[in-house]
Amino acid sequence: MRALIDHHLHLDSALHRWHPACKLAGLGAVAIAMTSVATVAEASLCVGIAILAVLLGQLPLRLIGGRVAPMVGFLAVFAMLLALSLSPRDVTVGGISFSGEGLRLGALIGLKCLAIVILVTVMLATTATVVLFKTLRDLGMPAKLVTVLLLAYRLVFAMSETFDSLRRAAVCRGFVLKASLGNLRILGRLTGSLLVRGFDRSDRLYNAMLARGYDGTVRAIAA
Repeated sequence: MRALIDHHLHLDSALHRWHPACKLAGLGAVAIAMTSVATVAEASLCVGIAILAVLLGQLPLRLIGGRVAPMVGFLAVFAMLLALSLSPRDVTVGGISFSGEGLRLGALIGLKCLAIVILVTVMLATTATVVLFKTLRDLGMPAKLVTVLLLAYRLVFAMSETFDSLRRAAVCRGFVLKASLGNLRILGRLTGSLLVRGFDRSDRLYNAMLARGYDGTVRAIAA
């Protein structure tokens, strides 16, 4: 199945014309630098820089929104759990006490992850997948690591569809996302179910590859 993200390879933007090796080095360096920011304001600026990359690539914002939406939900759960686990709990919302420091850390980590994911999405949307991973191999990345990244890329879209299916099933049963302990338990079950399904899917994928003669090397024809 062709990913929706590949539908924008025909565009003629500055990022599309950029050499794949330069694009990997440039956007990769920016993403690594984003991991070192220490304040929520700086992390918010990183998100702004990532959105600027989207505009430079002439990519529709709905493409980015569709890719980051599942992650936003996961990060929101992570931030709430972090705020509930740290002390002192000096912020009260809806009768539930949260840690202000936990909320700050959750927001900081969430914004940094969001910015990096947007940059990676831009890189994938402006470079053919086979060309991108071939460039990684040409730059000296170990073949096994390239294979792991290629399979992870494939599973991201499959798990995104699975998460969306679980979310719609929960909504049909009356689930409404709000700050409550009951909802945290439901979100925890959904996350656990997603992880179990992901493990099962990866196992089936590996067995399918073995049945097709996989010997540790992924072979592909790239223009």
